[in-house]
Amino acid sequence: MQEKNSKKYIHTQHKIFKDPKSNVDFHWFKGSSNKHNHNYYEIIVICDGCFTHEYKGTITNLSKGDVVLITPEYYHFLKATQPTSIHANFSISKSEFINFTKKINESSFNFLNETSGLVYKLNNSQLDCLTSMLNEIQNSPTASNGGLNYYFLSIIHWLFGIIIIQSQNTVSTKIYPKWLS
Repeated sequence: MQEKNSKKYIHTQHKIFKDPKSNVDFHWFKGSSNKHNHNYYEIIVICDGCFTHEYKGTITNLSKGDVVLITPEYYHFLKATQPTSIHANFSISKSEFINFTKKINESSFNFLNETSGLVYKLNNSQLDCLTSMLNEIQNSPTASNGGLNYYFLSIIHWLFGIIIIQSQNTVSTKIYPKWLS
């Protein structure tokens, strides 16, 4: 069952990895979360409002367009600081994360793990494109048939590309994916 929380976002409640053939999942989340951890990778995208985020003992303020990669087993939580605060969560199994990063560059796996928790930024155009794609996907007939794995993997790969490119400007050791060399 879907309900509209705002003009742009569709909020769904569901179990992570509900499709046993899928290594990725997505859901909107409105409001705050409790302190928790999980055994998969997570990309959080702030779509509206502001949050306080605690991860690895560091508290960070997040706002619209911010992107954060969370690694497995670490506790974290998001506290909404505005009533309109909503974020998108992309969940990626460990095996899918390893498979993806090794295709780019052998050192990408370590690099993305080491830079987890850093805040990256989508510009307004990128954020509008992402939310539009997600709403379109959730409203498509494919969504009800479990055919979302390919679409979510494409979006996650796009987000990883943004993280890798932006992180080159935030760390001293630059690691370039093969496709940028």
